[in-house]
Amino acid sequence: MTNSPASPSPHVRPNRISLPALAPTLFVVAALFLPIGAFLGTINADRDFDWAIFQTQLGTVIFWFGAVSLFIGLLLVGIRSIAQQHLDFALRAQRLQRPE
Repeated sequence: MTNSPASPSPHVRPNRISLPALAPTLFVVAALFLPIGAFLGTINADRDFDWAIFQTQLGTVIFWFGAVSLFIGLLLVGIRSIAQQHLDFALRAQRLQRPE
């Protein structure tokens, strides 16, 4: 005998909606790109040599890429939370309608 739970049959619906694998990836990308972009965008903003303008523009693009990835990750988490609340409500309503 094992202590592991029995595997669910294929016709049983799950009660939890899982978070897409893209969301944690976007959070990691945001955590890396936001500080790097902020650093590169501000370190040479007042300098006048040839690469300073390019480095500032590159830092700004990296920063905004990190900000957009953070926003999309938070949006995915919010959509999953809303969908989970709807699923919980639907399951509760189904249980109330069907007497067992």
